[in-house]
Amino acid sequence: MILFVSTFLPAPPGPATATADGAPRARHSGSRAEGDRLARQLVRRTDAHGALRHLRALRSIAERSGGTRAAGTPGHERSARYAGALLKAAGYRVTYQRFDFVHRRTLAEKLTLHGSPRREVPVRLMSYTKNTPEGGLTAPVAAVPVDADGSTGCEARDYTGARYGGRIALIRRGSCSFAQKQAAAADAGAVGALIYNTGQGELSGTLGKPSAARIPTAGLARSDGEALAKRAAASGGATVTLDVREHRERRSTPNVLAETPWPADDRKAAGAERGTDGKSDGQAEGTADGEAGRKTEGKGDGKADRKADVVMIGAHLDSVPEGPGINDNASGSSGVLETALRLADATRKTHRRPPHPVRFALWSAEELGLQGSRHYVDALSRSERDSIALYLNFDMIASPNYGIFAFDGDDSDHTGAGPGPKGSAALEKGLTDFLAGRGLATRGTDFDGRSDYGPFIEAGIPAGGTFTGGDGIKTAEERQLWGGTAGKPYDSCYHRPCDTLKNIDMRALDANVKAIADAAGHYAWDLGPLPARRSTASAPGRTATRPTERPATGPYRGPHLIR
Repeated sequence: MILFVSTFLPAPPGPATATADGAPRARHSGSRAEGDRLARQLVRRTDAHGALRHLRALRSIAERSGGTRAAGTPGHERSARYAGALLKAAGYRVTYQRFDFVHRRTLAEKLTLHGSPRREVPVRLMSYTKNTPEGGLTAPVAAVPVDADGSTGCEARDYTGARYGGRIALIRRGSCSFAQKQAAAADAGAVGALIYNTGQGELSGTLGKPSAARIPTAGLARSDGEALAKRAAASGGATVTLDVREHRERRSTPNVLAETPWPADDRKAAGAERGTDGKSDGQAEGTADGEAGRKTEGKGDGKADRKADVVMIGAHLDSVPEGPGINDNASGSSGVLETALRLADATRKTHRRPPHPVRFALWSAEELGLQGSRHYVDALSRSERDSIALYLNFDMIASPNYGIFAFDGDDSDHTGAGPGPKGSAALEKGLTDFLAGRGLATRGTDFDGRSDYGPFIEAGIPAGGTFTGGDGIKTAEERQLWGGTAGKPYDSCYHRPCDTLKNIDMRALDANVKAIADAAGHYAWDLGPLPARRSTASAPGRTATRPTERPATGPYRGPHLIR
């Protein structure tokens, strides 16, 4: 048996109401004034300098872990242990939710165009591709025609009228996923697929999962793809050797979940303990290095005992293998961690316990396609999903050539994916109003699927958050708003070894850390206009979200394009 001692003080249970079927459930009216008070206190006490100590700790972890904190490596395990220990000491119920994932390493990535002159064409393998034989696969190229609407290569009818058997299909990006394109090409007899971009630069994408792979598949830049299509259509055609191979192995990694112990009952982080390892509370499994084990601090079976409006705030803790990931995303995880510690301190000192549990999440394997957050959401039951009132995500919040972006919950920018689930617009407004009050203009950023809000949006949970820019280019108009250098990336060290402490802008970090603190303080007490998520009954004045609502998702799964 594990005894739990909290630095929080217990609060009396709130008044009970009943669900539509008559079952009682705890219900709190909330208090806007209390939320304002707590938010002001947290904003005063939470800042970039507090987050900086976590950034320094995570940098040190990367330095003694081969320069990386990627999922499945000692660097990430140590990062999880560092954060979990601080959260446990602050009184949170801490869970290390382990899950298995596929770790990938590129072995070969080469395309050779035969003829005179023989030359190499830059190519990027699609992750989870079927491997070519060692040394590559040599075959003629057959270009798939592009329809009038721009679609190509998605359906069997796109492959009629030409021979694709034994050939490598050359397909234009668009209209469907890369996985669907290579599967349709395989059905037509193709032995490989080359998908070329419709935008600028090389095309780096994913098939999504190993089971999707039918034939070796890689991406090309638009100019190279169009040139190859012309060559294939000319007399004599085009023959290439495609060599794309990756090593894959199963590894284990933990999400770190920490929940406030209020209200005073035995409820646990919904679904958190139901990891792939099957370990229940008290069945800890440590490691020789003291890595984050399969252990939950608290008691219970991991299932929620009652309905609750849970406030979730998260960031991914893992880096890419190529670097320490200090802006991406030690910045976001440090901001979330520092807010959690200051929230524990504030509620302990004031003896005031908000009605809404706050659950902080530090995800793993985001850089491998949002695998940690997806595992968490997929493991939740319907009622556990419905208990989550909102999710706020913070990824890359201190870019050196920063912008101040808030996720476009209402799709007012009319760019990319549609609006988030009902309530996302209110989350966007809360963040932009706070930042405007501090003299900072914001712009919208699309829910394009590149971070851990993705699985929550797909589950119909209102989502929001802030972002300071990655590999995108700052415009002249944005330079007028925020300073910096127009025509340059927001973060020129994105996914590179130079993403170190020198890559952090303290002004951007401070603004975003305080935005996290403000949101945590307000929503712990008062959910305002957010809709009820429960399918059984709605609170007065709040509209239940339909379980079937699923907003459009963007073209990314984490950093990887899927279509």
